[in-house]
Formats: sequence, C-alpha cells, structure tokens
Amino acid sequence: YVSIFNIQDRISETFIDQIKMSMNDRYQALTGQKLPESLRVEIEGESCKEDGAKEVGSSFFIPIIAAGEMKGLLILADVAKNAHTTADISFIYHIANHFSTVFAALDRMRDLAIHDPMTGLYNRLHLEEEYENVWKRSVRYGYTMGVLIMDLDHFKLINDTYGHVIGDRVLKEFAELLKKTARDSDIIGRYGGEEFVIIIPEGGREEAASFAERLLTTVRTHVFCRDTHA
Repeated sequence: YVSIFNIQDRISETFIDQIKMSMNDRYQALTGQKLPESLRVEIEGESCKEDGAKEVGSSFFIPIIAAGEMKGLLILADVAKNAHTTADISFIYHIANHFSTVFAALDRMRDLAIHDPMTGLYNRLHLEEEYENVWKRSVRYGYTMGVLIMDLDHFKLINDTYGHVIGDRVLKEFAELLKKTARDSDIIGRYGGEEFVIIIPEGGREEAASFAERLLTTVRTHVFCRDTHA
C-alpha cells in the first residue's frame, strides 16, 4: 500500500491529514477493512507549507476496481468549494476506468508468469521462489518445513501408447487430485514434465508422510480419463 499526493496548490499538512482520514473512511466503507497504519506516503509536486490551506473545500473519491477487487482510490481535492465541474468528474471517471483495465491486464500477466499453463499449478520458477521464502521463514522463526517431490510412473508409456492428448489429460487430472489433497497453506507446483513438488510450510516428516498417504489413497481410487479411456 502506498498513498501518493500530487500537490498543485499551497496547502498545509493539516489539509493532507484531512484527506488521509477521508481516504481511510472511504476505503473501510468500500472493503470492510482498514488501511495499514504503516501506510507509506509519497509527496509529489509542491511541498506542504505552514501557511497553506488547512481545510478541504471540495473533494470526491473514485474507487479503482479490477476483477471485482478494489485496487485503489483516485482522489481529487481542492481548497475551493464546488471546485470540480461535471466535465472534471467525468474525466476522472474515465481515467479510473483506464486504471481498472491496466490492473486487470497486469493481474492476467502475473497469473501467466507464475502458473503452469497445462495444469494451472505454480510453475518451476515460482516454486523456487516460494521454496526460498518458506525456507527463510523457517530459519528465522525456527519452523520446520516439508517438501515432497514426485513423478508419475510409466508416464512416457502413456504418451507412447495413447498419445500426448491423453497424457495431458492425465497431468491435468493428477493436478486436480493434488489440489484436493493439499491444505490451503500447502504450495503445489509442476516442476517439469511429469514431476510435481509440494511444499508444506511449518510441516515436518509426519505431515509430509500424511500428505503422501492421503494422495496415494486418492490416486488409487481415481479412474483417469474415465470418459475416454477408462
């Protein structure tokens, strides 16, 4: 979270404080959550003056929403009352819509960058990043962590016998079984080919063994490609 103020008039710190309070109130009203107290503030343009305006004359707030989630607030504030025309407000709404489109595109790009397109699980690069993060937390706080590495036996034979389309179907179904078996806190990814990795934060040997047993039970009772090659 960061709050950026672009100042174009002679205002005081009190003016900024009023905007911050209003911003916090609007954010909480729209999301049901409070902004963090450690919110970083950046000032651009003019600097605040002790003899600058202390009261906000007029202001309006426009939420920036992408994929149903609020990404930010666009705020226009002035020292004068009734300072904003209908044209001003329409223009700011237009800018907010553009921001929403950009945020949606960025979310999509990030999703493609960290997920395996075949299975929807995390890809190898993101898995390695997550592993490093969990490892650092484990070292810092004295936690244990579990890691399982697995592959599908005789997967090449499946591809050679039934073709890559069926092989891809098997990978996708296995990925779904992994998701059903894992806890919300577990990190699941496809390491490459038919290899998969499960990272269990704050889990040790017992948790890893328990996960492996649950997965084996699930796989043994699952019929792969039931509709086509069962």
